[in-house]
Amino acid sequence: MDILLFIIAIPLIVLGWLFYLNISSSEEQTNFKNDKFGDYFLKDIKKVVDHLEKLPKKNQVNIYENIIYKYGKYCKEIWKLEVSRGREFKKIYKRYLEEAGEDRRENMTSEGYENPRWLAAAIFETLLFSEGKKMSFDNGKKLRGYVFDKMKKVLPNNKNLKIFLKVNS
Repeated sequence: MDILLFIIAIPLIVLGWLFYLNISSSEEQTNFKNDKFGDYFLKDIKKVVDHLEKLPKKNQVNIYENIIYKYGKYCKEIWKLEVSRGREFKKIYKRYLEEAGEDRRENMTSEGYENPRWLAAAIFETLLFSEGKKMSFDNGKKLRGYVFDKMKKVLPNNKNLKIFLKVNS
């Protein structure tokens, strides 16, 4: 009878651990070699930021402050989690990604790259993509670094930006 319980218990323990590992690591970024998605977004964000830099300085400041506010709100929710890559992370990440995509689609007009609201939503959405598992960790870090460096030139004294620069150093 003891051997029968032992034979049943071992597979259940193994299945439990596999289930736990699957849940806890399902959204982690990896460093895969062929990261076409990440390469595409690195090229695209440079185009978007170039168009942003053609706008007046006042618009640039407003856009970057809006992005920092939204990204800060997202990071605050993520950093509160003890296990940062479980179900709660997926819910928060998905919610912010859907809101950013909806905001980008709502502000899509014939102005295209000259619409400040669309540019802010597109950059914020790309920052969120840099945190997801579709992009490699290296490309995500490069993307965030590029955007934060551009922000630093426009907003040199922003406290929240300084925190993000330290975290993403």
